[in-house]
Amino acid sequence: MVQRIKNTLKQLGYRGADGGRELIWYKDQGREYGIILMIPEPLPGQPAVSPERMSRVLAEEERKLMISSSRPVRSLMLFFSRQLPSVSMVHEIAAIRNAWIIDCRDRRLMIFENQLEDFYGLRDHIEDLLASPDGEESSPGRERKEDWKEFLAPVNLTMILINILAFVVLGFLGDSLDPFFMAEHGAASWQKIVEQGQYWRLLTSGFLHFGGSHLFHNMVALLVIGSRLEKLKGHLTYFIIYIGSEVVSATTSLLVTLSGDRYSVSAGASGAVFGVIGALLCIAVMDSLGAGKAAKRKVGRISFLFMLGFALVGGVASPEIDQAAHIGGLIAGIVLMLITEGGRFLFRRQKKEGGRA
Repeated sequence: MVQRIKNTLKQLGYRGADGGRELIWYKDQGREYGIILMIPEPLPGQPAVSPERMSRVLAEEERKLMISSSRPVRSLMLFFSRQLPSVSMVHEIAAIRNAWIIDCRDRRLMIFENQLEDFYGLRDHIEDLLASPDGEESSPGRERKEDWKEFLAPVNLTMILINILAFVVLGFLGDSLDPFFMAEHGAASWQKIVEQGQYWRLLTSGFLHFGGSHLFHNMVALLVIGSRLEKLKGHLTYFIIYIGSEVVSATTSLLVTLSGDRYSVSAGASGAVFGVIGALLCIAVMDSLGAGKAAKRKVGRISFLFMLGFALVGGVASPEIDQAAHIGGLIAGIVLMLITEGGRFLFRRQKKEGGRA
């Protein structure tokens, strides 16, 4: 990733200022100069990088460039990390206004609220590299291996395994296409939930499926878009959105669909899947408003295609389409994402607009 950033800086017109190492880059931006200091992660056995010392190094380079050019200088430090940075290191870097962290392991750009939102358009280029399949320096074989890592999101995989395990167990006990059998084993129905008070079915029904095609349809969609959401927002946020969307979806189905036909039975993870779709669409909208063209790259082209396809199919693989559950899950995903990210987004927007005033 370090070399790819160097190549990008060359394409943008930056020049190396420290000989062959190419860790200090500068560019004439017109009325001022821009200077970038790249700080790769130390090799095993080397001492840890001191953000404070790097700030002093950059300040000295700024001073030299300011004297030689007689123009203002803006600067940025890029800290590269292949492992999760320590808490103390993150706190030190977060306190520096002109510093970003490039997390090469999870392919994300970490910018804290007090730091620069952008640096002459460089943010979009970095996020583009991080989001692209070949964002890591690797051989073709390793690139294919890295692509598979996109699906290794532990919470999402756990949800998928629970769905599959529930289907297998019920397959041994009876016929999962039989609504009466499903109603006796955790699916949602008006009689069981409202009349008998078994409200736990609002959760369990989301892990049960009517037949193999119903399960396959939901799990494939969840594998692709669920993994993307968990990679973007973390394990806890993903868990909250998945479970919250599932419960809201089942509740919406109960109040709209099952209340009209009290002998109907409902089950399936499509409500949770639509919750994930809603959350990803919310991310795309917020990022498009706050970070320009980076939005679609961040959510991912493949994820967009799966979201579109799943929404168009709308649960056709299931015996009966419960659109109320889908809409409830979609809205829940949007609302839960706004709750977890909305405050931070509004802060960034106000700060950005204030800076333009």
